[in-house]
Amino acid sequence: MNSLNRRGFLRAAAGGGMLTTVLTARESATTTTPTPADLDRRICGLLIGSAVGDALGGPIEFQDPAAIQRLPDPPHHWLPDERIDAAARSATAARLRLRSYQTLRPVPESYGQWNVNSPAGTITDDTRHKLVLLHALREAERRGTWPFGQREMARAFL
Repeated sequence: MNSLNRRGFLRAAAGGGMLTTVLTARESATTTTPTPADLDRRICGLLIGSAVGDALGGPIEFQDPAAIQRLPDPPHHWLPDERIDAAARSATAARLRLRSYQTLRPVPESYGQWNVNSPAGTITDDTRHKLVLLHALREAERRGTWPFGQREMARAFL
């Protein structure tokens, strides 16, 4: 069975007609094929943003939401219908804090920080896994050892 994206599902459900015409016109007006340089920038932005988010959220990850809201300068608790406008972006930027693990999560965890009393900005397993994967892929490319598989990934973790 083919999986369908939202537009594909709507086209199939509509069985053609006006909805298909509108979706096709909108899709062709907004869809472009990214260049390799665009993809590189997007991937880099994704990885950097992910690492920053990991460093910001690591100390409060898996914590009780009520306890998090009692922290000094707690992160904003977003409601499902809230929109992020310019004012909300500014307020969010003003609240961003690299929090210390010392009081929030002093004990190392396999899915969190690996050191006792890790300093603010320490990444968790989320970013470590990405770094290991990128290193393994870089090594496979450097050595010309494709295809890349489970054994190579296990070696990278070891």
